[in-house]
Amino acid sequence: AERTQDGYIVPLKNLINEVYSKDISKKIDAALSVKQRSGEFIGAWAPYGYCKDPDDKHHLIINPETAPTVRQIFKWRSEGISVVQIGRKLNDAGILSPSQLKRVRGLETNFNKKDRVILWNKHMITEILQNIVYIGHLSQKKGSQCLYGGIPYHITSEDEWVIAKNTHEPLLSEELFEKVQEI
Repeated sequence: AERTQDGYIVPLKNLINEVYSKDISKKIDAALSVKQRSGEFIGAWAPYGYCKDPDDKHHLIINPETAPTVRQIFKWRSEGISVVQIGRKLNDAGILSPSQLKRVRGLETNFNKKDRVILWNKHMITEILQNIVYIGHLSQKKGSQCLYGGIPYHITSEDEWVIAKNTHEPLLSEELFEKVQEI
């Protein structure tokens, strides 16, 4: 019987399920946090220029197909070429943007559902130019949510990011990266 005469069983079951769900959510959150701090990559997609290591999905390896584009973006920027001009150069050369590349490979994301070619833009290039992943470090937890605490997904401030150093092979020299940051 789903209900007793005084109607306590159903609400009690709901309460137990809710407590159980929150407990599981806390445990998952804690486990992911440990992975981030120990330098394991936990994202769904590897950053552009990298791919997930087939032997260990929490480790990044250089993607020989897209890494040259990342290096070219940094080289151009270090030479004073504007972010908008870099986007134009990449689009003119027919180099697929990260979102378009995923779409062509049949990987649907929130950004590539629209029925149009997704070109390189200022935002994509700026994100690449500022990402410490390219010098071998991981910065994770750039977005956060807390299901058990009722906190919806939000972009976190830089001081909340989890940074792990020297977790994978760098794509660039630190000198080039720093030069671009100064520009």
